[in-house]
Amino acid sequence: MADIAILNKIELVNEVQLQSVRDYIQRKETSLAANAPKSERYNAPRH
Repeated sequence: MADIAILNKIELVNEVQLQSVRDYIQRKETSLAANAPKSERYNAPRH
């Protein structure tokens, strides 16, 4: 169990994949805050 989940390298997946991971985390731990506001996301440049 965790209080916070850090989703690293989210720039490598599309929105559908990212939402799938968030949904999975929320099913496993309903009290977990897995959805960070988009304004807090870091958008690394793709190479």
